[in-house]
Amino acid sequence: MKSLRDFRGKKLKWIKLKGLRKQYELRSDGDLYATLSWEKTFGSLATCECIDGSYTLKRGGFLHPYVTARKLPFDTDFAKMEMNFGGSGIVQFIHGKSFTFQKLSFWKSNWGFTDITGKMIITITEKSPSYRHYGEVEMEKEARLIKNIALLLIIGWYVITLRREETSSVAMISAAGGS
Repeated sequence: MKSLRDFRGKKLKWIKLKGLRKQYELRSDGDLYATLSWEKTFGSLATCECIDGSYTLKRGGFLHPYVTARKLPFDTDFAKMEMNFGGSGIVQFIHGKSFTFQKLSFWKSNWGFTDITGKMIITITEKSPSYRHYGEVEMEKEARLIKNIALLLIIGWYVITLRREETSSVAMISAAGGS
């Protein structure tokens, strides 16, 4: 697995692996930077890996949704994202850094991270042609130097993927007549 500090390109891509399981890899030009895999078909528990280590991600809360990231083998939060119902929120790391995650477009599935000054440092564009769900990531050069940048990208893709599933479930229930 490679470090994003060494990444010199402009774009990365979240690629869904073949099969029924929700498994993704963050790649660019054949290089692997991170993985994200859900434990079960239904549920929010996922594991991820990057150069910084292995983590679990879990969504919690209903009225006040949040996502926790715990570094394995420990059982304490390494990062936490407090969210609103639209999926936007603040990611707060244990070391004190925080980043805002927000939807950038009403009509398109464009998301972004801003730093504490409000500067856009990462954008993620979700793509869903036919059966192949993937995402394109663009990072500003200075974003590569952020401590735990890979985990930040993983948390973003995790939230986008969960939102996509929730939206699809609501659409299916509505199409079936709400029963």
